[in-house]
Amino acid sequence: SETEAGFILTAHFVGTFIGTFGSSLLQRSLSLRSRFVIAAVMIVAGSFLVAVTSSWTLFLVATTLRGLGAGVLFTDINGLFANGFGSRSTAMLSLVNAAYGAGSFLGPVLVGFSSSDFRTPMLIGSVGSLVILALAFFTPELEPPSETQKGATQGSWSPVLLTLFLVALFASGSVETTLGTWLATQLQADGFSKQVAANVTGFYWGAQTVARVLMAPLALRFSAKQLLLVGFVLEVLALALAHVPSLRVAAYILAGVGVAFPFTAGIAWLNQALPGLRVATMLGLVASLSGAAVMSPVTGQLIGVFSADVLPTTMLLLTLIGLTAVVILWVLTRGKNNSI
Repeated sequence: SETEAGFILTAHFVGTFIGTFGSSLLQRSLSLRSRFVIAAVMIVAGSFLVAVTSSWTLFLVATTLRGLGAGVLFTDINGLFANGFGSRSTAMLSLVNAAYGAGSFLGPVLVGFSSSDFRTPMLIGSVGSLVILALAFFTPELEPPSETQKGATQGSWSPVLLTLFLVALFASGSVETTLGTWLATQLQADGFSKQVAANVTGFYWGAQTVARVLMAPLALRFSAKQLLLVGFVLEVLALALAHVPSLRVAAYILAGVGVAFPFTAGIAWLNQALPGLRVATMLGLVASLSGAAVMSPVTGQLIGVFSADVLPTTMLLLTLIGLTAVVILWVLTRGKNNSI
């Protein structure tokens, strides 16, 4: 049911949320390789338990454990790419999140081609997660020096700008994950089969992946704030079209293109605009993850109480909030250097 699915999502995102904060604490005592190995072990163990357990409680615990490992990896990898490449950080963040999107595309497609038993794709996923563990051992012991931190003078930063960035990233994280989670539910309510709904979910993530690959060269020509604005405008257009049932499939694929831009461009612009804030990347990641953690289960509850038709309306409202924050950021940073 939608309620049970909401519990599963909550368990996953609670784990991811804790892992994001935990990664910052682990940086003080563990090497990069050690953090990656620990995270990979949690993902492998959690994935395997999710695939084989018959206990509802253990299922939720395993989901939380898997989310915990994912949160550590998510934070460390995005932190490295956001801070380690200077003016090319937006492009590099686009590529690393395109890789993430490729996995998000393959997962739903695997479900779409599977039988009604969920354990088969889960078991395949748990075996596939062993790749993470193998690659973790090739991670360097130490982080490379941060170009952003070397070139920036740590000093004052604006709490107003930070708040606006966090609002925008909260909104984008909410829409990106919640759409990917619940659009299949709405399509099934419209009369589509489970396989078709899962495949459209895969195409949503696939469109996001392609857009992030294309975003890499675009980021070398356009600023992060320009790409951030374009992403939110595309989201607004797509989610407005999603209110028309006959256009819903195409609208959600277009939304996949739109959601590709705000996270990577937002994190990059945040680091450029607030170089005096050492934890800027971590706070941006937490804001994005918080959006996913809060709005995915909340939307599931709304769908259970009302109907699946609340999905595009809720997502459109969130996107308009994020777009408003971005427009205010444009106004407040007007006249600053072009990198901002």
